Amino acid sequence: MNETVSSLDLHFMIREFQDMIGARIDKVYHKKDELALQLYSTVTKKVFLFFKLPSTTFLINKKPDTEEIAGGFCMFLRKKLAMGRIEKVEQVGFERIMKIFIDNKGEKFELIVELFSPGNFLLVQEGKILSMQNSLNTKDRVVRGGIEYKPLIRDFDALNLKEEEIVEVFAKSDKESVVKLLALDLGFGGVYAEEICSVAKIDKDSKDLSVDEIKKIHKTIKKLNESEIKPVFIQKDVYPFQLKSLDKGELLDKSFSRSVGDRLIDRFVSEKIESEKKSQNKNLKKIESIIEKQKKQIDTLEKDAEILQKKGELIYENYSSLEELLKTINDAKKKYSYKEIKEKLKEKELIKDLNEKEQSIIIELIK
Repeated sequence: MNETVSSLDLHFMIREFQDMIGARIDKVYHKKDELALQLYSTVTKKVFLFFKLPSTTFLINKKPDTEEIAGGFCMFLRKKLAMGRIEKVEQVGFERIMKIFIDNKGEKFELIVELFSPGNFLLVQEGKILSMQNSLNTKDRVVRGGIEYKPLIRDFDALNLKEEEIVEVFAKSDKESVVKLLALDLGFGGVYAEEICSVAKIDKDSKDLSVDEIKKIHKTIKKLNESEIKPVFIQKDVYPFQLKSLDKGELLDKSFSRSVGDRLIDRFVSEKIESEKKSQNKNLKKIESIIEKQKKQIDTLEKDAEILQKKGELIYENYSSLEELLKTINDAKKKYSYKEIKEKLKEKELIKDLNEKEQSIIIELIK
């Protein structure tokens, strides 16, 4: 359900986002993998530009559920961007990367959002990274503060290829079908790749296309790029226009990005509520387990206390006899050995054992 914005989706959204040029950034909200800019302009009025990593963006009218207590990254963005003005919004090539150019009292910034896994928010100034959500250090790419920002991009922009250039792309591709080439090599994704094949009347599973067939593909891409935005709802997803390869959809009366937002924001809220419920249930079970263990411990302590109380009562009832017995034994120790004492005390029913090594007496008291 539009949780992954394709390169073409982003292309049409950014066409709509041109209305935000000149908008003032009133507030910045950030929570984990979510970022929202509260904007105001005479065109858009109050609106929120919302991003959720790794792969979606849209416009909404209400404030998203984000942290009121901002973290370090959010505070930095607020410091640099609050009350700044949006100068330009663009897509990097035909990638799922969005750049927002901001002027704040003469200081220029670029807020860059990468909408491919794992996703990232970066603030760049004069080409260098000031701060970012996720740092990265691999053999293919390094992303950290203080270095030049280098986006992951293809060698070409699929929407602006010339005929001879797209023919060359087809010639070099190792994909086993035209639909996979369009989806992966050119970056259209599965749905739009099938749409291109359908409109161009090309078998999506064919591998080797003639130059004329490739030219048909090229013409279809150009036509797709020039499509008028008329959002439709088809099979749980919102598309910028009716696709011939899909069933007829429900025409929507809002912009493409707002239509996506209307459907996704409620789902995100529901998912958060469900996640919080699971977390609460987990904590509740943990507490119940602790209470159960404590109950068992209390039962054990109560039984032990009952036994000790009975022992105390027996000792109290036989106090005189015990005192006399202990005095007799202590007096006997001055004259006799333990062996002799033990022999003399055999007839005493109370005494069960006399241990010289441990200096102890075992006495049996029966109520």
